[in-house]
Amino acid sequence: MLKLHYHPLSPYSRKALIALYEKGLDFEPINTNLFDPAVREAYRTHTNPLCKIPFLEHDDHVVPESSIIIEYLDGKFEGDSQLVPDGVDASRQARFYDRLGDLYLIERSSALFFEGMKPAEAQDPGLVARTLDAARVALGLFNKELTGRTFLLEERFTMADIAPAVGAMGLSHQGIDLADYPNVAAWIGRVASRPSVQRVHAEVGAALAAMASQSAVSED
Repeated sequence: MLKLHYHPLSPYSRKALIALYEKGLDFEPINTNLFDPAVREAYRTHTNPLCKIPFLEHDDHVVPESSIIIEYLDGKFEGDSQLVPDGVDASRQARFYDRLGDLYLIERSSALFFEGMKPAEAQDPGLVARTLDAARVALGLFNKELTGRTFLLEERFTMADIAPAVGAMGLSHQGIDLADYPNVAAWIGRVASRPSVQRVHAEVGAALAAMASQSAVSED
């Protein structure tokens, strides 16, 4: 049985969820809110000492890190789709785009998200400006790579698309207009139409609504 420890507001969790849904695999979702000190301590003690999500359990195997989870799922289960292309060059290119998405889009989107959670007076405008500038450089790179392409690799949705899409979608809510990157915007439209991504978006929306509801109650 597959078990995924995750949280829908974690972009790296969303990577793993998209892969699971793309492959049509049954799994037990374990929503793990590491912002809760009690949950965090129990998770650290009993499940993952590194205290990071997502974290996959499969029989006697434990698999950390979103990219490794995607490769594990693709190697272990035939499923409905192949996410890591065959061949040394194609698989290397998929990992390259995945890495670019993690480092230059997801990490910057996350930095902006957490900065935005601070009170206005505690936010660092310089950090926000530098992060936005760096994100725009990365989006420009992806915009160039997507010229004449439907997806980033092999004209089909693969691991190469997952991290960059999660990061770009996050940045679109953090002050960046994807219309400035027309190839990226068109590609995001194609990615967002996939049932796997729509399902994840629904989970994110529910989590955000629950967070807003809790915040409202705490302010009463």
